[in-house]
Amino acid sequence: MPQAWTLTRASSSTAAAQITSLNLAFPIVAKPCRGRGSAGVKLCRTAAELAEHVESLYLDSSVVMLEEFLSGEEATVTVMPPSNSAGDYWTLPVVTRFNHEDGVAPYNGNVAVTLNSRAVSAGAFAADSAYAEVARQCEGVARLLKVTAPIRIDVRRRKDERGSPFVLFDVNMKPVSAVVLVFLEV
Repeated sequence: MPQAWTLTRASSSTAAAQITSLNLAFPIVAKPCRGRGSAGVKLCRTAAELAEHVESLYLDSSVVMLEEFLSGEEATVTVMPPSNSAGDYWTLPVVTRFNHEDGVAPYNGNVAVTLNSRAVSAGAFAADSAYAEVARQCEGVARLLKVTAPIRIDVRRRKDERGSPFVLFDVNMKPVSAVVLVFLEV
């Protein structure tokens, strides 16, 4: 997981004062604690920019998350729960994300996922063991959480180079319809 901090709106302290007390290394990603995809997520390069963004997030949320910026490839891993045909947790193909806007994947309400995401090819998967390792780690997260429906876990490489390990940064519980569950059981 990336290094992370939470800030809570408080009448006794400004966002700038809270940020100064953390002695952060920039850039930093700031986002609402309960978000909608990338809505409200911003890469901030200075303490002043971060304080301004945190204050804007406080208008809708009393808690804001800060995360170290991971500069490498972003991907998402969907983990499926055990079923009659699959006795343990398993993953769909890893999906890589691209065409970021200032270091952040665009919110899918503004840019269709099909314009910035694609499944990692079998050849690329086989050539870079980091994909298999992150899939295994995501299955472990699902197992630990004992999920009974698909979940999606967002990951990013620490560095922008092939082979660099992935870091898990967001776990998204996904509702699933009975139709999908019936399909999976077949």
